[in-house]
Amino acid sequence: MFELLRYVFELIYGSSLALSRESFEYISIHLHNIIVQLIQQAFTIALRAKRTQLLGDDLQIVLKCRNISPLFGYCHSSITNSAPSFKSVYQGARTLFYQNDTIIIFSEIQSITKNALRDEILLHVEWLAIEGEQKLPPIKLSYFNNSILKVEQQLYLSFLQSKNFNEEIQNALSNDQIALNTILPQLIDWYRNNICECLIHSCRLEKRRQLAYYLTIINYLLQNSATVIDHYLYIISPIILTCFLYEYEIDDPLDFDVNNDESVNNTGDIWSLRILSAQACIKILRRSNFLIYDTFTIRIFSRLIYSLTLSSTPSSLIYAILYLFERLGCHVCRTFLLPHLVDIDSVKVFSSKAILSILERIALLTTIK
Repeated sequence: MFELLRYVFELIYGSSLALSRESFEYISIHLHNIIVQLIQQAFTIALRAKRTQLLGDDLQIVLKCRNISPLFGYCHSSITNSAPSFKSVYQGARTLFYQNDTIIIFSEIQSITKNALRDEILLHVEWLAIEGEQKLPPIKLSYFNNSILKVEQQLYLSFLQSKNFNEEIQNALSNDQIALNTILPQLIDWYRNNICECLIHSCRLEKRRQLAYYLTIINYLLQNSATVIDHYLYIISPIILTCFLYEYEIDDPLDFDVNNDESVNNTGDIWSLRILSAQACIKILRRSNFLIYDTFTIRIFSRLIYSLTLSSTPSSLIYAILYLFERLGCHVCRTFLLPHLVDIDSVKVFSSKAILSILERIALLTTIK
């Protein structure tokens, strides 16, 4: 991998770059994660098309969804056998691939009749909506009972919404992909509505316990390896950040016992609520890390640093932000956290054993080479 990356850099820039092996290893790790994500999404498209063979078209669709330029010079069509191959021209150290234009004869295109289509129509869809409303039922399935699917979805959704959280629900949220994909929009919308209600009435202990329950469920959901969840991060991330930075009416002024194993669902402790939010935020950052320190990641870090340095920030939020940076590793701490540690309210730092303890761990973490 080291030699391959060096070859790619020399091919792009025309000369060897003075990059250390550590830098190349760091790039190769993220490159491996990106390739794994692309292949997983491509396989998802292939399975949706009821195929077991991965085609180049699947990869091209994934690249297009991620706004990545296509791989010019490679045959990627599902009808590759009938397509002419690319030709190449060498310009210095670079290779240019090209293909001759295809002559289009309109008379041949117009001669295509409806006989080429399938005789059995399985799906009827109204073409246009008048003034934004479908005057007729938009979808009619001829050979599939849609009511059965709706009943199954409602049963599965009711199962995941059960207040008796158990290991079965945990495994479904963490591991299920096929069935979960069918109800994911409704499930996330249900979480959002309930979390908003809990935050509005956060002064009540019962609502804080419910909030901890919903945050726990979202944490398990973000552990799921299904790539379709990444499409809903733009909905989940504002929910989590709101719970993370929310100004609770009753914020605990006391210190936090990090060794306390009592369930947060039974206590409704503000410190624990912020830690649950921080854990979910960590999972979101790791799932969205397609590009190293992209705009989304930097905006979240900037917002957290801003809250960390405010004099009005409660001790529970200071601890939760430090907890997040500690879990993200030494490189993130060195880049984003260390320059702003001196701006934290020293009175709150020295009055909390939990904050002092986590600052010591961060100091040890950043000294590791």
